Amino acid sequence: MNDNLISIIVSTTKLSNIQKCLQSLFHQTYSNIEIIVVYHDDRVQQRIMFPKNTPLIRYYWQKRKSLSASRNKGVHLARGAIIAFTDDDCVVNNNWAQTIYTAFKKHKDISCLTGNVFSYKAAIRKICPCTFSQKTTLITHPLYHSDFIGYGNNMAFRKNVFTGIGLFKEWMGVGSIGLSAEDAEMFERILLNSLTILHLSTLIVYHDRLLTTPEMNKRQLMYNCGEMACYGYFFFQGHAFARSIILENIRDSYYKTRKIVKNVLLLHWEKELIKEAWCVIIESIYRIRGLLIGAWFSFFDPVR
Repeated sequence: MNDNLISIIVSTTKLSNIQKCLQSLFHQTYSNIEIIVVYHDDRVQQRIMFPKNTPLIRYYWQKRKSLSASRNKGVHLARGAIIAFTDDDCVVNNNWAQTIYTAFKKHKDISCLTGNVFSYKAAIRKICPCTFSQKTTLITHPLYHSDFIGYGNNMAFRKNVFTGIGLFKEWMGVGSIGLSAEDAEMFERILLNSLTILHLSTLIVYHDRLLTTPEMNKRQLMYNCGEMACYGYFFFQGHAFARSIILENIRDSYYKTRKIVKNVLLLHWEKELIKEAWCVIIESIYRIRGLLIGAWFSFFDPVR
């Protein structure tokens, strides 16, 4: 294992954004990197046009279209002591790898590094589903990931973390029964094992995907399911920090449902009310699904 090598892992199922992502990785100021692309489409490698003098890059095909499984495969293949992750629809700063390397060298006690995520471009009436902005902070105990820690498209780990506490849960994340939140589960597991996360505001990634409001609403259902699966998983194993997050989701569904029932009793049968009621029902179903998934795996796959 190379102590100064950073292994950068990118999983992809589509060709649409991988080119921009790789171009940004090719232009890193820190050159001691390897790029591992785990893909599910045989056309990916054939269609990418490489610039001259590219850094070391390796491609691996995987049949299963699961983000967590792809990341785990990348971890097994990685030769660096530091493993960084971004997504195929992201563009990283040209000093991204250097910032990661410097942070781990400077802070010997941290096990995980996260950063800020901004929209790559803005558009009227469209939403970037994955932005995160927080000041630099050292995190030593479990916190709500989407408010305080960050996301999986901008994270890095010491490789020995995976040896010590295990890999990503393959029942979580895109392409799995849990639909999302595999990054949140890993963050919380790290903190429960008395390891430390550094959120660094200068570690920046740009998310290059804009969604319409209906598209974002569909994406939010995945987040609802994954969040309940993740925090339900910890809650059912007796970890108190997850209780408030679970209750907040339940309260949100309760107040939305109460509002709908009140309007129905008042005979407000407008078209928008029916649409809103349907959305609340679907959202509640996804939350219940997530909670049941978390309960199931808390028994069959407990925290290591």
